[in-house]
Amino acid sequence: PASWPPCFAQVAPYALPMASRATSLVRSALQQWQAGRRLRCKPASPVGLTPAPQPRTDVQRAASTYVSKHHVISKEEVHEYLSSIPDIQLRDSGDQVVVKDCSVLPSGFCGKPSGTEKADNQWKVYFKGEGGVWFCHRCGSTGSYYDLKRMSGGADVRKGLFTPQAATDSGAKRNRVELKMPDQRLVARYPLTLTKNPSGDKEVTEIRSYLVNERGLTPNTLLKYGVGCAPYRFPEGETYVNAMCVTFPWILSTEQLQQQDRDLGTTSAELQQPGEYVTRRVKARAYKRKSWQRLDPTGGGWGLFGLHTVPSDATEIVLTEGEYDAMAVYQATGLPAVSLPSGASNLPLDVLPLLERFDTIYLWMDNDGPGQAACDKFARKLGLNRCYVVKPDSRDTTRIKDANDALRAGVDMRALIAAAEKPEHQDIATFKHLREQVLHEIRHPDEYNGTPIHTLPELTKVIKGFRKGEMALVTGPTGVGKTTLLSQMSIDVARQGVNTLWGSFEVKNTRLVKKMLQQYHGNALIKPGTADVIDGIHAVADQFQQLPLYFMTFHGGSEVDQVIDAMDFAVYAYDVEHVIIDNLQFMLSRLGRRSGGDFNSRFDQQDLAIEKFRRFATDKNVHITLVVHPRKEDEGVRLGLSSVFGSAKVNESHP
Repeated sequence: PASWPPCFAQVAPYALPMASRATSLVRSALQQWQAGRRLRCKPASPVGLTPAPQPRTDVQRAASTYVSKHHVISKEEVHEYLSSIPDIQLRDSGDQVVVKDCSVLPSGFCGKPSGTEKADNQWKVYFKGEGGVWFCHRCGSTGSYYDLKRMSGGADVRKGLFTPQAATDSGAKRNRVELKMPDQRLVARYPLTLTKNPSGDKEVTEIRSYLVNERGLTPNTLLKYGVGCAPYRFPEGETYVNAMCVTFPWILSTEQLQQQDRDLGTTSAELQQPGEYVTRRVKARAYKRKSWQRLDPTGGGWGLFGLHTVPSDATEIVLTEGEYDAMAVYQATGLPAVSLPSGASNLPLDVLPLLERFDTIYLWMDNDGPGQAACDKFARKLGLNRCYVVKPDSRDTTRIKDANDALRAGVDMRALIAAAEKPEHQDIATFKHLREQVLHEIRHPDEYNGTPIHTLPELTKVIKGFRKGEMALVTGPTGVGKTTLLSQMSIDVARQGVNTLWGSFEVKNTRLVKKMLQQYHGNALIKPGTADVIDGIHAVADQFQQLPLYFMTFHGGSEVDQVIDAMDFAVYAYDVEHVIIDNLQFMLSRLGRRSGGDFNSRFDQQDLAIEKFRRFATDKNVHITLVVHPRKEDEGVRLGLSSVFGSAKVNESHP
């Protein structure tokens, strides 16, 4: 009826799984509406459940990790995971899985745990099969499959230890955290500096010549995308230096900014003179030291370079690895094109709401190993059904690495986009899909040796670097320096842009990071003969903070399955590619809630744990470095493979 609340039409497809329950559910929905407690669902977007701008204060709401409505998690996977929770009772209802008693779910999952004593309070929590979104029809709480894993694990994952959680936890709702915004008047002058150069700065003239003559970008393209110039400060050693930078603004419409805040549970800083468009943040890259990059301001939100150029009615978009590539695509084809905020290393969850409206996304990453691996990873996060991968001719890889190369080479870029193909199926592949990657590996074998450890060249020669999809075991007597070695390795791979996750069980994160900071700097952090820290400690910390290092922060137990839950969340939310677990024995004291076996020895426990970690490395295409304590040997006896107690499953792993 016309008198029904608008939101009921949105909830109805999910709220009426059983006809016999229709009357009570309708009455419940209407009563909640009349009380001003609306059920919050997006029409045609069950995976993107989001709260209203002002969340209800009478409901305990779980932090929600944003999941695109196009992201596919099978109903079977959701059912299997839920079935592993002790004492849970489930039933299927179409494409949904229904939980009888929400009190068996993790603490904080539901604001009003039902219990089993009242029939009317049972079977209220529904999990959408495709996507894993959950919704409680009793308290109105919502969340995603990854929220459940996060809560079940008793652990959190955070970037570094020098930055407040609010400024770094991409994609998780942050209880109305205020995100900083740049000075809008100041950043608006950056494009003017590049185009007009009012101060006659020679370096600005050089930058403009580089962009036009070497990059092949026209002044009109640069102006349309808002590219500019500005000086920024960067830490170097124990001090800071100024450098002239090319600036790339992340410009959003005011409406897009507000919608992103609603989706992510954040609040952007209030602007003094808000207009139709605002700059969410500025990415600055030093002209003469391209490795120097920074985001302005620190603690700001995420955006997409070039989004303001996309027509409001566009249904297709090209997503590139770099800013020059996005401008090249637009200039050559006229198609809407934006670039990733962090290159091929990461697709922050915060930008997913900005891409929800597009039916088709063309992924044009660099034609190298990391770029092509990112295509597969990002396509799954964005939704395989709407993504197409652009691949330049494999016979032209020496000349065309990215879209900007294609522009300068005069390649028909529209034809390349028209020839884009769907990503290969996760479980089925043909030579047609594998051909380009195989040929690329043949031509560029060094790119597929794995991530090298530059500070340990002899070790790199032996193991050929850390390859994704594999697991390495590190063992040695107590006190020999296993953690110190892994600390150095993790710093080395993180310097190369590999998102790395630490799970340290014996050493506290603060102690671990203190050790890592010392190793990163390479010199003493305390002044000789004193107890005072060096004057440049903040410059060193600022540099270390830029490394893509993440740490598990455990709040409860540390069972194998809980650790894997935290790892799964980190891979989805932060695109983690290397996981370090120190150590296996710490987790073997508890069999894990989903072990499903009666174990009589630690040998069986270790076998099962190794099998789970190896499977995770393969399924998620990440590298896992696992510390295993050896068996105690007699004095003078050298360690061997037999010293790693357990079955052959351990010894079959990468030694």
